[in-house]
Amino acid sequence: FDPLGMTAAVNIGGVERIFVMDAKGKANLGTDKLSLKFKAKKGVVEAQAAKLKITLKNGNFAGELVDENLVNGDVECPVTVNVTIHYGEDTAASDLQLLYKAKQGKSGKAR
Repeated sequence: FDPLGMTAAVNIGGVERIFVMDAKGKANLGTDKLSLKFKAKKGVVEAQAAKLKITLKNGNFAGELVDENLVNGDVECPVTVNVTIHYGEDTAASDLQLLYKAKQGKSGKAR
């Protein structure tokens, strides 16, 4: 496995981004970031469950995320967000159960 130059097309609740990873599995697209953490032994990456982290910042996501109940308001509630990732020739998809916390007109985070 060599992530250098690998494209990761990400769809998070309708918000789409395309990242191109470096040799360490990291990518930046403006203020958005992707990080794939994996273990290599002597330069060889064996099959494993790698940790993927995606951060989307400073975007206008309201239109795409309203159907996931990620709204502009003073809220703290559980939400379900569909995440699909196409990387190389593979695809992974999952409905994530997250806790969404937001302050009206300020910010919102789903973890």
